[in-house]
Amino acid sequence: MEEVTKQTKLLLDAQDNIVFLTNFSKIVEVNKKFLEFFNVSSYEDFLSTKKSIVSQFKEDKRFFNKAIVDTDSHWILEIQKLTEADRVVKMENKDGEDRIFTVTIDDYENKKEHFVISLTDITSLKEKSNLLEYQASHDQLTGLFNRQKFNDIFLKEIKRDKRYDNALSIIVFDIDNFVDLNNEFTKETCDNVLKDIAQIIINSVREHDIVVRWATEKFLILLPQTKVPGANKVAQKILESIQEHKFSNISKEITTSFGISKLQEEDNDISILKRVEEALAKAKNEGINRIVCN
Repeated sequence: MEEVTKQTKLLLDAQDNIVFLTNFSKIVEVNKKFLEFFNVSSYEDFLSTKKSIVSQFKEDKRFFNKAIVDTDSHWILEIQKLTEADRVVKMENKDGEDRIFTVTIDDYENKKEHFVISLTDITSLKEKSNLLEYQASHDQLTGLFNRQKFNDIFLKEIKRDKRYDNALSIIVFDIDNFVDLNNEFTKETCDNVLKDIAQIIINSVREHDIVVRWATEKFLILLPQTKVPGANKVAQKILESIQEHKFSNISKEITTSFGISKLQEEDNDISILKRVEEALAKAKNEGINRIVCN
């Protein structure tokens, strides 16, 4: 056990980012970058002057901060609810300088018990070109990746799947009868529907899944290391969550239709996207509010 702990510490210390291991009750390990940032010799030394790591997140409306965290909820779960673009915190370093970090959360073993938290310093990016960077890669309404960013990722994932047989699956879905919603309700109300659905998707997928706003009312989810049955479970969860969700100023039920497909050996980026779109079209033709796997 001591040897495993030593190896874990060496691995953490090799990282360029601030990294720490935590569960819902406490941080159990921190790396060298963490200690250097706060100018402490150990995590126990850190706790002698600081209440917690979340207490160091500065109150700033542009970022996730301690004022957002309700006393009855855990900050990790709260930040996981946010889009990738909003998982940003600001902290003061040992020299009194404000630094800005993106937060990456890895749910170890997917049990929501142990987490690896990584803080990547993007202060320079924020100051110089963060807005342009996000505009280039994210949909501005929902905060999800846009198609341009997806194109950058997709071919890499296909190559990885073909090399390691990673079972890459794709979900494409859209909102049924969205034109009718646009005709009946205001643009602001419809925009809020799209933002709510984006949040539902984020809450339904894993950290490393890729979520894209594919078109006005259409979304795409890229699921590495996921076979069709697993993708179907994700789609079912999203479909049911949207049906049960109470959308502001919408008196009618909102439903969605899904197409699912898995990358085959002979597939390329065009063929699998065509097949998953055909699955979505079939779901529409069969009466909407359903999932079709192709």
